[in-house]
Amino acid sequence: MKKTSIIIASVVAVLMTACDANKAKVADTAEAFVQALTEKDKVSMYELYPAMRTMEMVVVPESLPMDISVKFNETDSTYTAMLDDQKSLVVRVFDDGQTQIIDSYNVLKVDELCYDLAAKTGVPIKEMSDVMNNVLFSNDSEFMQWLPGYSSPIISCGSGYYNWSRNGGRFECRISQQITNNTDSIFEYGDYSINFTFTNKNNGNVIYTHTEPGWSIGPGETRTISFIMNEVYNAAQKRILNWTAEASFPENKTAHIYAKYGKYAGDEYPYFVERCKVEEEIEGEEAVEDEEMIEM
Repeated sequence: MKKTSIIIASVVAVLMTACDANKAKVADTAEAFVQALTEKDKVSMYELYPAMRTMEMVVVPESLPMDISVKFNETDSTYTAMLDDQKSLVVRVFDDGQTQIIDSYNVLKVDELCYDLAAKTGVPIKEMSDVMNNVLFSNDSEFMQWLPGYSSPIISCGSGYYNWSRNGGRFECRISQQITNNTDSIFEYGDYSINFTFTNKNNGNVIYTHTEPGWSIGPGETRTISFIMNEVYNAAQKRILNWTAEASFPENKTAHIYAKYGKYAGDEYPYFVERCKVEEEIEGEEAVEDEEMIEM
């Protein structure tokens, strides 16, 4: 019994020594990151914190505090390097002793418009990690794909019509499309475009696609944009031209646009999270039912 106790005590001592050594490495990593950030050394920042390379919705601060304390996280065997009582880095120590920052909290700032959208839709942004915030507000995130369909459309496309003419050897087809600004602000021309898909109305085949720059539209105003589109002249002349039109926003700016122009009740994100939970439960139940059917 005494021998067993000695062995256990020895193992614990070794683990504590390793943990203390890792804490020192984590502190050095955190210090190196803060130093790289202060010096605007992106190469070093990305080497220490690789996830930063793909972060497009966050802003790197000018400086960070360096009052570093380190704690071990037993749940996932990572380390947290606290820079102050709100800012922290999540660091993983690998078997070979190498370290890597894998996440952070309140270190990288979400830009002002994303922060505004978070406040308007009920996103607990201060409780979420910087990686989670960047993913949440990116154009292709589930939340940003869902939000436009759940909230009122900020730009809508109404009816349209076309005219074609032939004057000697000159052919021309003019497309006209109604666009409505459903917001309380002037919708600026650079904040959206209209994507057109022209089809043969007899068989639905796509004839041509085109993106038309947006126009400035006043609050609640409907305007008709008009432009020449000779690529669809033949279909227009045969009276088989049809199209769909929808608004699109600058790349990686969907969150900005919806923060700037959208109207919200304040519970959109909590509702989205609850909806996702319900869908996961339904999918789980369906999977169980499929397994039972296979067994039968």
